[in-house]
This record gives sequence, structure tokens and C-alpha cells, in this order.
Amino acid sequence: MKNNLKCLCTFIVVFFLSIEMTYSQIPRAGKMSVSVSMPDTIVNSHDTIEVPLFASSLSGLNIFSYETNIRFDTTVLHFVTLVKAGTLSNDASIISNRKADTVLIAASATSALSGRGELIRIRFAIDTNVVSGGYSPLEFTRFQFNEGSPPAFLTNGKVTFAQRITIQTQIHNGWNLLSLPLTVDDGKVSTLFGEGLNAFVYTPAGYVPTDSIRNGEGFWIKLSADSGITYKGITGTVRVADTIAVNEGWNLVGSISDGVERDSIKQLPDSILASDFFGFDVSYYQTNFIVPMRGYWLKANANGRLKLSSNQNAMRRQQVFSPNHSLNDTTR
Repeated sequence: MKNNLKCLCTFIVVFFLSIEMTYSQIPRAGKMSVSVSMPDTIVNSHDTIEVPLFASSLSGLNIFSYETNIRFDTTVLHFVTLVKAGTLSNDASIISNRKADTVLIAASATSALSGRGELIRIRFAIDTNVVSGGYSPLEFTRFQFNEGSPPAFLTNGKVTFAQRITIQTQIHNGWNLLSLPLTVDDGKVSTLFGEGLNAFVYTPAGYVPTDSIRNGEGFWIKLSADSGITYKGITGTVRVADTIAVNEGWNLVGSISDGVERDSIKQLPDSILASDFFGFDVSYYQTNFIVPMRGYWLKANANGRLKLSSNQNAMRRQQVFSPNHSLNDTTR
């Protein structure tokens, strides 16, 4: 009986020691591990971009080398080269190679790497055929320091192409029903339309003045315009989709950067739209098509959300987009 009990105790000790050893080999954020990450980056032009690999402190860890494989979407990005100047790898020897959708990187140094910050930078070119909203994940498929110690805690990144354009719409002297179809640096009414102006949004409690415009909202604004054709433009980053909250009853909603047909709008919950859209251009008009920079009345039969997304065919019919900030006529 004593021998059996002794064997059982020995088994339990060995079992828990094996669990502890296995757990200790799992790379995780902790005192002895190094965090290595790539950021989520937004680019606005078909040019080159340098994506940094950030590392937490390497000091005192006796790191002399590292190897990594990073996978990306070759329809969005093209690997160009590595940039080590000014990084933690400045004095290391670096080699790289691209195989299909993966770039392979190996670095070695004669003295231990130290400090924290950019471990290395990867230069990519943006494919000229990428449209706004296109993106490439940046995924670590392999990473190790030295021969595997210290362990690395990895965070993947992403590169998104978001084109900057100017959208213009015809305005009239007096009240105009508009919206904000782009992501802008400053949504203040004074920045977008000039000093001394107020915009009005609609809530279940009635009209409310506002000094800042938000995406997804329709708003009234009183503008001065010549007797001829006058255009007002807004410059920002393309929004190919948006989710707009609506209340039961009448709502003033906005637009995205592309034309959107009523039937393409996803309704949450289903069938909450109780009317067509009503725009304003000197007088009210009924429509089932939303164009950028215009605002619209609609009626909902319940509280919910509307998901607007790009309709490429409609976009081509209604407007011409240009990366050079040229005119984008969104009149109906």
C-alpha cells in the first residue's frame, strides 16, 4: 500500500512539473518576453510606405539575432526593401527574401541589441490598382530571437488604402440640406463652411443647433450663393461604408462617399424603412438614391440602424472620383 501511494505521489509531482514546463514554453507577454508588433496604418496615395516592427525593451536580454516571416496581400502591397537606419537593427547585418506572399527577414549582430522602439522598417509599394477601402493584413507567420529565447509576444498589423478626395455639390442661396460624406480632419462648421454659420440637426426632440458635423447625419445650413451655379466642396478620406442609427419616426440622415441605392441598404432590424428618401434642392424631391454630400429625410417604423455601403455601378453613373482633388459633381 505504501509503495502504491509513493508511486502515485511521484506521478503527481512529475505530471505537474511537465505542465509547468510546457506552460513556460508558451510565448506570452510577461517579464521575460519581448512584445513585437506592427501597427494598423492608413495610406492616402499610391506611393511607398514604411511599416515599422516595434519591440519592447531588448536591453539586458542578450539578443544577438532574430528571424521572422511576414505574410501580406500581394494584390495590395509589393515588398521593396528593408530600412534599418535609425532602428534597433542599425548595426546588424540584415538579409531578406520574398517568397510569394511572404517576406523572410534574418538579422544578426556582433553585439547584443538594446533599447526599445523600431526594430526594423519594411518598405512596401501600394499597388496602383487598389481602390479606397482596400487593405492588406500584415501577419507574423514566424518569429524568434536567437534560438528561441527570449520568447516573443506578437501583434499583427494592417495597411489600409483610404483615398483623399474632394467632393463638391451644388448649393443654393438660403437653406441647404447636406451631409458629411468623408472622414475629415476637423468637423467644425466654421472649418467646413466658414465663420459665423450654424448647422441644425434633427432629433426626436426637434431641431438642435450644432457647431460640429458628424458622419451619418443630415443637417440644414443657410449659405450664401451667387445667382449662377455655385459649388461647395469638402476634402477628406473616402468613406465606403457607414452605419447610421435611426429612431422611430422621421430622421435626417447623411451619405457616404459613393452613391447608394435604397434597395442596397441593410436594415437592422429588417424592414424598418417606412418611406423613400426625401432630399431638398430649392424644394423637396422624392428619391430612392442617395448621393454624396446631400442630406435626406426618411421615416423608420422602429429604432434601429442602417448600413450603407459602396455601390460601384451607381457611383460610376453619378460621379467621377479623382485622387487629385478635382470636381466630384454630386447633383442629382
